Amino acid sequence: MTHIYNKIESSRIFGTAIWVTVSKDSNIERLQNGIAQAIGLELSNKEDEMRRSMELFQALMRREKFVIIFDDVWKSFPLEKVGIPEGNAYKIVLTTRLKNVCLAMQCQEKIEVKALSKEEAWELFKERLGADLVLSPEVEPIAKLVGEECGGLPRRIITIASEMREKDDIREWRNALEELKCSMMEMEGMDDK
Repeated sequence: MTHIYNKIESSRIFGTAIWVTVSKDSNIERLQNGIAQAIGLELSNKEDEMRRSMELFQALMRREKFVIIFDDVWKSFPLEKVGIPEGNAYKIVLTTRLKNVCLAMQCQEKIEVKALSKEEAWELFKERLGADLVLSPEVEPIAKLVGEECGGLPRRIITIASEMREKDDIREWRNALEELKCSMMEMEGMDDK
């Protein structure tokens, strides 16, 4: 999505490209603030959600074309409640792990992005560890298991590999592997899976 956003920004097909990271604990006010900040609109003095929505709506209506990217959406939300006008002058793109969000948001097109293969995941993991890093023969098999435990999810691979960068103590790698296994077990029991 970062690559797509940068392409949109550089091509200027849309007058404005807006990126809002939604995340799991987001709400309407945070969404409004994210959009307002991206377009240089001050909403902080508005306490009423409806007034904030109207002000944001008016600001967006003054723009010819725009695209809003909502990244990491965990639950659906009404666009009109946020202050996003109806019409054809804009596009909404969202990323989510949950199909029901796409259904509830009435997405017109859905593009499923598959998890990375084991080989692709390992290559990305090694790249993020550092091109010049050489893992010891004792650490490398554990590092591969750590990479596999990320489930082929690029964001998770990048985060874990960045945390493990320049670590060559086998105990640190074993601890990382155990923590990942525990966190994956916790995730499997969650309703949001």
